[in-house]
Amino acid sequence: MTTQSRGDLPPVKARLTAGHKTQVTNEERASALRSLARQLEAAGLAVDLRIAKYEPGIRAAAVDAEQIALFIGGVAATGLIENIVTDAYNLAKEWARERFRGKGRHARTERVIVHAGGVIRMFEISSQGENETVGDDVTDAR
Repeated sequence: MTTQSRGDLPPVKARLTAGHKTQVTNEERASALRSLARQLEAAGLAVDLRIAKYEPGIRAAAVDAEQIALFIGGVAATGLIENIVTDAYNLAKEWARERFRGKGRHARTERVIVHAGGVIRMFEISSQGENETVGDDVTDAR
């Protein structure tokens, strides 16, 4: 984590979204998402965790990955935004790596997308390896 002090600044607001209304989010995944939210809060973010609720009868194309999106709000001291985004992104990447590796050989892709103002980053880990994308090349699979 970044050691730069944030002084008396309030926690940075962030929204962590996961799931989709066409998917059931099992308790294990919900618990893992709550754990990630706590880790991000320990890093100085005020996290609003939103897990989409399954709505029976709604159909959509099959989703190829377990995806989360992290939206980070503005920061009073704008010089800190890059450090905060980097810290949050690195925490979420490590969380995705641990989840993927813990699932064994039938693991689905884990995807993390971080939005912060104009900064957009994506990390993906799958049986094909790891991939990172920054900026305009990021596409949200939803």
